[in-house]
Amino acid sequence: MTSLTRIALNPHNRAVRADLADVDSLHKTLMRLAPDHNSPTPRAAAGLLFRTESGPDPTLLVQTAHVPDLTALPADYGTTRTVDLTPLLNSLTPGRTVRYRITAAPTVARSAGNLNGHPVTGKRRGKITHLTGDEATTWWQTRAQAVGLQPATVSGLPRPFPRTRVTRTSPPLHPHPVRRHRPHHRHHPPHPRPDNRHRQSQKLRSRPPLPRPHLTPKRNPPMSPAPDQNSLRAAAVHRLYTLEQSHQLTRTRIIGVADAFGVDPRTVDRWLANARANNGTYQPPRRTSFTLTPHMLDAIARWRGNATAAWKELREDGHPVPSLPTFHRATNRALTPGMRAGLHGGEKARRRFDVAGERDRHHRNYAWETDHVEASVKVRVEGHTRKPWITFFIDCATSAICGLAITPQRPSREAVLVAIRDAVLIDEHHGPFGGIPTYLRVDGGKEFLCATVKEALGALGTTIIELPPFTPEGKPNVEAVNGAIKKTLFAGMPGYTHAPTLRGGKPVDPDQPLLLFEEFVRLVLAWVQRWNHENTPKSLNGHTPREAWDADPALIDTITTEALHTYTLERHGRPLTINNGGVRWRKRNYIADWMHGRVGEKVHLRYLPHHDHRVELYDPQTGRHLGHAVMAQQATPQQGLSLKRARAREADRLRTKLQKAEKNRNIRYAAVTRPAPPIPLDTMPEEEALEHLRNLDGFDPAAEALPDLIQLPEPDAGLTLPINPHTPLPTDPKD
Repeated sequence: MTSLTRIALNPHNRAVRADLADVDSLHKTLMRLAPDHNSPTPRAAAGLLFRTESGPDPTLLVQTAHVPDLTALPADYGTTRTVDLTPLLNSLTPGRTVRYRITAAPTVARSAGNLNGHPVTGKRRGKITHLTGDEATTWWQTRAQAVGLQPATVSGLPRPFPRTRVTRTSPPLHPHPVRRHRPHHRHHPPHPRPDNRHRQSQKLRSRPPLPRPHLTPKRNPPMSPAPDQNSLRAAAVHRLYTLEQSHQLTRTRIIGVADAFGVDPRTVDRWLANARANNGTYQPPRRTSFTLTPHMLDAIARWRGNATAAWKELREDGHPVPSLPTFHRATNRALTPGMRAGLHGGEKARRRFDVAGERDRHHRNYAWETDHVEASVKVRVEGHTRKPWITFFIDCATSAICGLAITPQRPSREAVLVAIRDAVLIDEHHGPFGGIPTYLRVDGGKEFLCATVKEALGALGTTIIELPPFTPEGKPNVEAVNGAIKKTLFAGMPGYTHAPTLRGGKPVDPDQPLLLFEEFVRLVLAWVQRWNHENTPKSLNGHTPREAWDADPALIDTITTEALHTYTLERHGRPLTINNGGVRWRKRNYIADWMHGRVGEKVHLRYLPHHDHRVELYDPQTGRHLGHAVMAQQATPQQGLSLKRARAREADRLRTKLQKAEKNRNIRYAAVTRPAPPIPLDTMPEEEALEHLRNLDGFDPAAEALPDLIQLPEPDAGLTLPINPHTPLPTDPKD
């Protein structure tokens, strides 16, 4: 008996909405109408066909090969009506003319140049192409004749056939969403449609309903993450198992659990059987999967993460390996994406997959971050081309640049001390940003961790936090500034080292004039001004660093300029004595007008690294600043030029000492905080410069002496002359 059931669905029912949103869920619900059987193809045995009808109310037409069990539907699912189709089917005799309507999606697989058929079916593979117009009509005439229909007249009307995909975890926005239903009808013969005399059900797809036009979809609020279905399923099955042990389990309870999980009651029966086999605990069956052996993992590592190459090698060596897709899936399970990237690109590539947390910003001057950045720009420094370096000190709470130091060469502890002084001071030149920070985060650079910097920061009461090497995520604020200045300032300067190039790496404009060092410093300071007063980082919620700094109520610990100058100088170890020539240090004399009358006193000497032309002297007992002293008899610029030329000549003659000569050739410059010409730091006394010139030129005073040019005077008669050892002794015995 073939029957047709019309179900007027209740759109307010949760089960109805879930079924309309998911074809698989609808199929499971309608399979409850079929009686239990042990057929390997239960749907074909039940003769189940169904489709939804569009209209003001959602309607479901279900065709079965038996009388459906409507009591198996969820409660309040809808209004049902069942009719027997046997008389209608018996009236369809050969030769009788009927009129029917069918909604189909005509397609054909067209192969372009593929003449080889499938090794089993013999069909040629091709691309699925949708047919329209006369081609669609011809397609249906061929299909109709194949199932026993002889079309007399055919008329077609194009209609949209949407392809919408909705996941099960998200509810539909509309109780009647557009869905494409593609039932598997290959296991049972076609049945004629009751209202259209016939239905081609072996190869065709059913027409899904369109959304109701008079309803306006409402956007639901964001849903929370879906709960763990396995945990909920285990709890529900354990409850059913407990009821079964106490002889209180009914079929209604099983159906209720099935409705809650959107499955068939027979599926719940299988869950319950699983719990009985595991002492009341439901254990979801896990699919067995292939696992890589240590030898396979070694092969993948040897091939730098290339699983395909490792699979080929293992197969050639005779090792038992699965198929290539299975091997790839096992590799993805055994190795994380970061580990696979590390095998291919090393530690730097692996770090891109690490998760970095975010620290609390706290208040201003709670923590600073510092780092060096090499400018991606070439500038002119006294006729030489160099890439400057910048040392930044950034406040973590406000992202403000509190201080910086710029050097034409790689920065040393001198640049760090100058940047600290610039960051801590608060005056007209340095602006409102500054003070003494509680913590300072630095990387493993030796210039940040040297004794001089530690002593200076320790005197200020700042704790240094040493971060592990190669961890830019540990100081994100200063790294953000380094990246921003490269993109927003250096990229627009002449001499940008990362500019696009021509073939072979040649620059587009090789004769492009470069900036002078003082102009580069001026542009950097202007960029820092814009960063602090105009930039609005996302982390500050649309505020500039200046606004965030002014809005922070935290107190600022300050220090006087004199005390800061003392703390940021490196101290000589033992006290020195003031003598008649001043203070002798490093074979050089330093003098000052305040030293008169203090010969014999002891003083402590402090100096800025590489600034040998000036030192600061302090009382060793009280630590009071006595004054500064300058180098006596400094070499003139002409002598310095001659010295550099002599060094160049010595480097050409003495190639064995090339490394030392190159070191002497390089000139260090003082770090600056405002536009100014670079100041060389290689000054030395005049006597030392002349002596060095004589040594480099091979000057020998003895070789230059001319004793025959001026005759020496006769010795005085009263002088006793030395005896000539070569004078022969007298032979006369009287003598």
